Amino acid sequence: MAVLGFCGMINLWEQHGATWDSYALIELYFKQNCTQEEIIALLEKNHGVIIKRRTLKRRMPWLGLRRNSIVESDINDICSAIVTELQSCGFNLGYRAMWQKFLHVHKLRVKRDTVYKLLKIADPEGVEERKANRLKRRVFSSKGSNHIWSLDGYDKLKPFGFPIHGCIDRFSRYVLWLQYTTTNNDPKVPAYLFLQAVKKLKGLPTLVRTDAGTENVNIHSLQTCLRAGQGDDLEGDKSYIVGRSVHNQRIESYWGQMRQHSMDSYIHLFTTLKDNHEFDGSERDTKCLQFCFASLIQSDLDKCRDLWNKHSIRKQNANNIHGKPYSMYHLPEKYGAQDCKKPVDLNAVDRLFPEFTEEPQLYDPFFAQQARYFFPNLRIPSNVDEALALYRKLKQCMDES
Repeated sequence: MAVLGFCGMINLWEQHGATWDSYALIELYFKQNCTQEEIIALLEKNHGVIIKRRTLKRRMPWLGLRRNSIVESDINDICSAIVTELQSCGFNLGYRAMWQKFLHVHKLRVKRDTVYKLLKIADPEGVEERKANRLKRRVFSSKGSNHIWSLDGYDKLKPFGFPIHGCIDRFSRYVLWLQYTTTNNDPKVPAYLFLQAVKKLKGLPTLVRTDAGTENVNIHSLQTCLRAGQGDDLEGDKSYIVGRSVHNQRIESYWGQMRQHSMDSYIHLFTTLKDNHEFDGSERDTKCLQFCFASLIQSDLDKCRDLWNKHSIRKQNANNIHGKPYSMYHLPEKYGAQDCKKPVDLNAVDRLFPEFTEEPQLYDPFFAQQARYFFPNLRIPSNVDEALALYRKLKQCMDES
């Protein structure tokens, strides 16, 4: 068969009812690790584009979208990426999570079996430890996506100045946000993340589940106020559930995944700094650490969230709903469920932002001015080694000044 030029490929594509915009959407959903059936359903549901599976299946290879029969990247690049991950955030990852990270973070083409074989060579003890870990989990029931949002804060990095706030959809396990903030004591910051998600969704969750922490009081007020008078059994005050953090198991379970996939290396690093008397917990050391590491930590959180939402949750028992969080959240009907979001007045949401929310900051802007006084050409570190070197240089300059 003759090789088609780019224009010829697009013309043939359009003859079968698709457009250039359709291609961009297909590529978007393909990169979210959606199957062909899920791509077709998402195109029809979200964009009104109807494409037959046979047509999509024929056209995807011409558009360079392949998963099978891939030509793997150079083995040296793959081995280098494994070494890099084992020496940083990925040292606790299993081969499936490592494979996802290679595809979406390192942009390497590699088979999952190849990753498993290389990990057995590079980290045999880690592979065996993960194989021996057998967890029994509770069976959760939910009516569908946006029925219950589980919100919580992650405090393992808080002693070093890096509290993290997250939200997960109980049905699909889709992570709606994962955000580092300079403080988790100000209720306006989590409220900003909540209203941003509501605005993007153009709707409210039926229920919100949090602990009784003071950082959640604004979210409590916003959810119950916006859900008031909506005419269902869970309107108003009934739309908010408060309980112990340890019982909020959807988000509590995810914290373990997040720590393993990205935050464990920072916990080890900062603990070592403390043990070596390079970090004393003072306001100065905390702000210095935030300035040097905040961008790296948020970048790793974004990658962690993205990889989790694309990965496949395996079937664990007869009642377990399994699949990719991204697909389960956006296509709940495929799993015998429904989208339970409630309507919201977006104009009212916009009016609530100034009074009840505050956009999270990565670091103290005044400290940033001080840092640039010492280093006028300062650039934000792009890796952990650069961040650690900058932290030590800034501390030395401040000690000498």
